[in-house]
Amino acid sequence: NQHFDLLDQSLELTAEELADLQNKQGGVLEVESHDDLPVYLKLLKLTGNWHFMIIPVVINENVSATISFAYQQNTPISKELKTIARNFGDRIAVALSNAAWEEKLFHQAHFDGLTGLPNRLVLNDRLQQEIARAKRDSKQLAVLFLDLDRFKNVNDSLGHAAGDALLKQIAEHLSNSIRTTDLVVRMSGDEFVVL
Repeated sequence: NQHFDLLDQSLELTAEELADLQNKQGGVLEVESHDDLPVYLKLLKLTGNWHFMIIPVVINENVSATISFAYQQNTPISKELKTIARNFGDRIAVALSNAAWEEKLFHQAHFDGLTGLPNRLVLNDRLQQEIARAKRDSKQLAVLFLDLDRFKNVNDSLGHAAGDALLKQIAEHLSNSIRTTDLVVRMSGDEFVVL
């Protein structure tokens, strides 16, 4: 019955600690309190005779997290219990991998790859919300459509890399010129919308 304060900071593992976890992919790492504890176990500041079972959570062959169990029983943990713990770690890895993949897909579907600005899907959704809010509050709403004149000439004379750099500069300038409640969208090519 020890009290733990939550630690809200990143911990940098040593190369040896990371290698130990990498070597235990598909298994568990067992450590006793009299061993030289890794940094992520030292922060627990447990006193007495403790045993630790650490399950590396591996995503794309890299250790992304660990699940650590601390216990004081003297009897060894059974192979069956280790297998259950390992399976739990694998499920966590799958869940984290799926969440990261879903986030990546969402971002690709809703944001422009070049400028990082929201795209037409975000504009349509937000525009409906803002129209409803404007009606409800009897307010007005402004929608600006911006099209760059002669942008094709930039691409043709200076190349697409220069055109991309110009689009990024414009996106940054527009984003820095609006309120935090406003929205800048890259519609396509050289077309932007400010809501």
